[in-house]
This record gives sequence, structure tokens and C-alpha cells, in this order.
Amino acid sequence: MLASARFLKVLFGMALIGVLVAPVAARAAESNRFVSHEDTVSIVSKGDKVSGSMFRLGLLFRLSKGWHIYWKDAGDAGSPPQLTLTQPAHVTTGAFDWPAPDWLVTNGLGDYVVSGTVLLPFTVFLPQVASAGGVNLSGVARWLVCSSLICVPQQARFSLRLSEGAASPSAEAGLFAAAHEAKPKSSPFASTVTAMGVLAVTGKGLYRSNLRTAHFFPDRPDAIVNAAPQRLDFQPTGFSLALKPLKWSPQEPLRGVLEITEAAGKGEALAIAPKLAAAGPAVSASTSAVVGTRCAAGRPAAQSDAVRVPRARHQGAERGAAGR
Repeated sequence: MLASARFLKVLFGMALIGVLVAPVAARAAESNRFVSHEDTVSIVSKGDKVSGSMFRLGLLFRLSKGWHIYWKDAGDAGSPPQLTLTQPAHVTTGAFDWPAPDWLVTNGLGDYVVSGTVLLPFTVFLPQVASAGGVNLSGVARWLVCSSLICVPQQARFSLRLSEGAASPSAEAGLFAAAHEAKPKSSPFASTVTAMGVLAVTGKGLYRSNLRTAHFFPDRPDAIVNAAPQRLDFQPTGFSLALKPLKWSPQEPLRGVLEITEAAGKGEALAIAPKLAAAGPAVSASTSAVVGTRCAAGRPAAQSDAVRVPRARHQGAERGAAGR
């Protein structure tokens, strides 16, 4: 009985050590966390160590239900997150990798937003190869988080230490894999746009029976009227979307993300840079449909009746990605 009791004590002690140590190990590649009612934010690393002078980090948002942040093109209001690393000296970063956004229309303003758990990966460039002492990173992030009623500007300072050595996948590596899958891929389809804003996409399998919705998200916030529905029309070789140009000029490229949803419900985000066409296909009312794809409210964006605190003051905010 005594030996059994000792065995149980040892077993309990081992379990307790595991409970105490496991969370620390899981957070080894994560900075301190900013925690609020609206969200929890931190910086995470793809690897548990660093070697060389280049590696991958990500700004991680765990957004509470009903809250969102803004895409790289925020649309008519708001601004995307910004991050500036201040340590080590002379460190630089690449731009964020973004998933496709949701389309949100409130009070006549068209916004592009993301919600849920969102990782924004970016590449870090050190001024020299990491030393045996490892790397101490610190920086400041600023972002705007909004609900249907209010927007809250937030900022936080983050610190992260990574040891030098051959890197293994960190506990957060799965988030980077998911973010890579969500990143818009290069489009396999041909695309053109007319001076009037008719975007035509042609290619195999782009039939009415195969597609449920389509929506174009421009890289520039003033390229098109962001709140305007995009009329979908099918042709024998593909489909077209009737965009409403704002400040886009036919002499300029119209780059962005095209998101299509198949009839089975699977979505695909494609990076496109349509060529200028002399004329676009006519949009026929008998074969067209107005679509609101991936509306953040779960319904066609044009029908959203959410009331939001005026955000015009945020329109002039700097639109950046990871700081350089």
C-alpha cells in the first residue's frame, strides 16, 4: 500500500510538472499577448528557433464574435493593421500576406474586413546573421477593431525572443500553413476589363451550373465604388462582373482579388490583373444576378442594416502593412 501511495505521488508530480511546463513550451514561439474584450493579439513565429538572417513571423488576431479588422484595402472607412519592429536595430519586414476579405456594407459605405482567427504572416530580414545569443524582437502594432456599432483603435508593444539554431516547426506552425492555403493564388483564367468597368473572366469550367457567386476586391480603396453590388452575367466562355469605377482610369492597372464560390459551396480566391479590353460583354438582365459574396453579416451586403458609429475620421489613416 505504501509503495502504491508513493507511486501515485510520483505520478501526480509528473503530471503537475507536465501541466506547468506544457503551456510554456506551446508559447515558446509566441510573444506577450494583448487581451481585450474585442480581441486577443500577439506575434507568433513559424519556427521555434532562428538561423541565418531571414525568417517568418505573423501578427495573430483572435477576434471575439461580432468584431472584425480591416483588409489591406479597407474600403471606404477604417484602416488595416500596421506593425513596426523596433528591435533589433535596422531590422526590416516584408508586407503582410492576406486572406480574401468579407464584403460589408453599412450606411452606404463599402468595407473589406476579416474576422475570426486571422494570422497575417510576414518575413523578417535581420541586418546580419543571428548570433549564438539568439534574437530579441520587439515592436509596436496599431489596428482598428470594429463591431456593427462601434470602432475601437488599439495598439500594443510586443516582445519575442528566439534562440539561435536549426528551426523546427513551432506550436503555431499550423497557423502559417492555414494562412498559406487562404492566401489568394495566381489565377489560371484569362481576365479583361473595359473602360466602363465590365470585368470578364474566361476559362474552362466557368459555367452557371458550376458557380454560385463571384466578387472582385480591388487593391486600391478608391478604384471602384466599394458599396456597389457587382452584377454577375454568364457567357459561353465564362462570366462577367459589372463594376462601378470611381477613380480608376483605364490607363492604370486594376489589380485585386477575385473570389468565386462553386455551386457546392467551396470558395476560391484568385489574384488577378485584368488586361484592358476594347469593349466588354453586354450585361443582360435576363441572365444576370446581383451577388453579395462572403458578406460579413452572412447575407448580401447590399441588404445590411447595421448601424455603425461614423468612421470618416479613420479614412485618412495610413494604409500600411508590416512596417519597413
